[in-house]
Amino acid sequence: MIIKLFKAKKFNAYINLALCVLLWGSIPVATKKILVELDNLQTLFYSTILSTLVLGLILISQKKTGDLKKYNKNQYGSMIFLGFLGNYMYYVFLYGALSRTTASEGFILSYTWPILVLILSFIILKDKITLQKLVGILISFLGIIIITTKGNISAFNLTNLQGDILALIR
Repeated sequence: MIIKLFKAKKFNAYINLALCVLLWGSIPVATKKILVELDNLQTLFYSTILSTLVLGLILISQKKTGDLKKYNKNQYGSMIFLGFLGNYMYYVFLYGALSRTTASEGFILSYTWPILVLILSFIILKDKITLQKLVGILISFLGIIIITTKGNISAFNLTNLQGDILALIR
């Protein structure tokens, strides 16, 4: 009985993982298609409304609306400010980048943040620079160059410099 339950949970975990990867992988294409009809700020507005509605429905379905009363005005002000910095600015830059460049190039460049976090850890946190970390950074940047140039490194040509900069700073 316990083995069957474990196997069922493991199977569900794999299904959820596959669904997550499939949906996450479709974001660049779907966003690019949306940006044909709407500008980046309109896309951000509608995605924010949709996200708020979905999260609200989840809160209601889980009967946790009482949790909203736990916070005071200052805490809500802080959450709004941090949400503005963290989410709003993130998506302004991301949608701005995707409206100017190709979906693959924009998303690849926008996901350079783990590499930049590692580099900043050397500077800000005084993290120890090792040969292994440097090789990892070089391989990562080389991979980005290979993917964005479609394998033709000698013809390094980005689609739109303004879009690429927006993707990098997001």
